[in-house]
Amino acid sequence: MYNEHSLFEYNVGHSVEWNMTAVDNLRLHAAVILVLLVVVGLSVATWFLAPKGDNQTVWRSSIILTLAMCYLMWAITYLSQLHPLIQPMRSDLRPEFAEGY
Repeated sequence: MYNEHSLFEYNVGHSVEWNMTAVDNLRLHAAVILVLLVVVGLSVATWFLAPKGDNQTVWRSSIILTLAMCYLMWAITYLSQLHPLIQPMRSDLRPEFAEGY
């Protein structure tokens, strides 16, 4: 039923059709929102649990900015893998058939 290229199909028009339903697509994108909520929760906790003293603002700023930047790097990497700018290329084609890809 499934062959080795069951994740996507290759068309003559060079477009890739992903065999994903709308629910699968929503589930993949929900991870970004879920992690955002976790980061926001940790940031709020940091705001209230930062050590008191002269450097409280430095602690808060450092931890919250670190959480925000780590989230941005993760989200950009995750989303760029879900929606690549360059379509996948087949490597199992003979050279005379690979020119169109």
